[in-house]
Amino acid sequence: MIKAAIFDFDGAICDSFQEMMKCFQKVLQEEGVIFDINNVRTLQTKGAKDFFISFGLEKQRSLDVLNRVREIMEKRNSKIRLFSGVEEIYKLESMGVKISILSSSKTNYIKKILEQNSFKVEILEEIISEDNLYGKGQHLKEYIDKHGFSADEIIYIGDEVRDIEAANQIKVPSVAVTWGYNELSLLKTAKPTFIAKSFQDLVVFTNRE
Repeated sequence: MIKAAIFDFDGAICDSFQEMMKCFQKVLQEEGVIFDINNVRTLQTKGAKDFFISFGLEKQRSLDVLNRVREIMEKRNSKIRLFSGVEEIYKLESMGVKISILSSSKTNYIKKILEQNSFKVEILEEIISEDNLYGKGQHLKEYIDKHGFSADEIIYIGDEVRDIEAANQIKVPSVAVTWGYNELSLLKTAKPTFIAKSFQDLVVFTNRE
């Protein structure tokens, strides 16, 4: 029985893809790097690691680019909307499932976007922010230990291969959503427990016997 559902934010709850790509283009132009549709397609079809490699920058400069993008995204939060159907999450909470967010984005950014889109923030048990892009598995393990759940009593819901890999790493059931940053064909390679094509699919999967 699923007792807790933990969501990624950007690409899973928050429809931020276009705005984030604009921010990457702006910052990379300042770095003298051409950013175009090829970089975008790399993210969609190959994932975050190859996306950052496509900049042609050494690792630290890529991390600096990411941090500047995050800063701009925080300032542009008023432009960002949630995905249609996100209110289905309320049904999970009414079923007694604890709802949390685990994201690489900052907590203040997440809260602002939720609040300005009239999302019921009070249903969230936690908002967990991790900033190294690939550390979600450890945070999921800490969540399990903190709340005394077993791995099969929670699900992690994300739109990128790195989300699914983080869940698989600690044997947590994973749900890949098809409306986010990575394409379905790429998501399938990470072998998620379930693929959701709508928020309603999530509710059905979580409520299964």
